[in-house]
Amino acid sequence: MSNTQAIAELADEQNSSFKRYRGIIISIAVFLAIVSGLMYYGYLLAQQVNKSQVQIDAAGTLSDTFYDLLVSTQSLQLANLEYAAEQGREDNTEYVANQVENQKLLAESRNYAQDLINVMDKGGAYDVVEGVDSVEALGQGAVRQPLGKVQEIWKQYQPLLDSAIKYPVASGSDPDFAKAVAVFAADNQDTLYESIDEIIVSLNEEVTENSAKLRTVQMVGIGLSLLYFLFFVSFFIRRLGKADQAAALVRRENREILQTVNSGLFLLDKNLNIGSQYSDELERLWGKKDFAGQNML
Repeated sequence: MSNTQAIAELADEQNSSFKRYRGIIISIAVFLAIVSGLMYYGYLLAQQVNKSQVQIDAAGTLSDTFYDLLVSTQSLQLANLEYAAEQGREDNTEYVANQVENQKLLAESRNYAQDLINVMDKGGAYDVVEGVDSVEALGQGAVRQPLGKVQEIWKQYQPLLDSAIKYPVASGSDPDFAKAVAVFAADNQDTLYESIDEIIVSLNEEVTENSAKLRTVQMVGIGLSLLYFLFFVSFFIRRLGKADQAAALVRRENREILQTVNSGLFLLDKNLNIGSQYSDELERLWGKKDFAGQNML
């Protein structure tokens, strides 16, 4: 046999094997594609849930920061009122030191609030949660509208904060320099809280919805895997059953042939061991029985 013929026969055998198992290969490929798609969709949902959780933490932190601003502005105004009531004091060193410290705390809270509003509006790097270094911008619709209210109030809030922060306390010329910002903070605190609560509620609804979808995807994936396993097992059992029936038929036919021939037929392996099937005539010729598997020598 030439090399060309051998190659052609090998190719035919490979094509035949592929055709024989084409159904199995296609079913496995389809199953893997579906499972991969479900896993990827589940990954996207998990990422969306994580993103919303980080936004909720950022909104909660912003709410706490507005409370810190309220406390700092009231501390400034209260210290001013106490100082004004004691105008007879000659030494104002302690008063100035306390107010400078209050201004410092107010500036920190002001900058913190500004950064949080920016990242919630446009997204960006921000360490709100341990292990998370960025916050994505809030989406459109119900979750976005309350942020607009916060931004409108913040536009009026900022100049008052900056004025109170930059005021030279040591001059003592205006004991009510923090009154305007303290009043504004008190008047708008409820609106700020309510707006931030609306953001958190909307984000929690998104988390609940996406978590439900994620659970559904996981259950579908488990169900499909179980169904495919059952299908695969039943398919192979049927195939193996048919193969066993065909092999049994071949063995029976071979046995019938060997029982009727008048020659001593048998097969040897490479170690000269006699095969399991041989003609009845062979036992008569050699005068032995049941020597299947024994060495011919």
